[in-house]
Amino acid sequence: MSRYTDQQVLAFGSTPQARVLSVKVNGGSLLVERYDGVDWVEADSITADKVSPYFTQNSRLRFTPAGGAVFDIDETERSN
Repeated sequence: MSRYTDQQVLAFGSTPQARVLSVKVNGGSLLVERYDGVDWVEADSITADKVSPYFTQNSRLRFTPAGGAVFDIDETERSN
């Protein structure tokens, strides 16, 4: 798992999988958006430290940390 401090767009394949998403907000927040084929749609806004499963099957997700937030997510078998 990589730790990210800047915006990332990650695409995931058809494997039905809940991946571990770990967020440390450090007083900031993490915005998660899902691409619906036309535009980015807000899927989640995380404002407290969190470690939880995150469902990623057939998803293109954009993660935008702000205000010092950092995150990591299991990227095994990620598509391009």
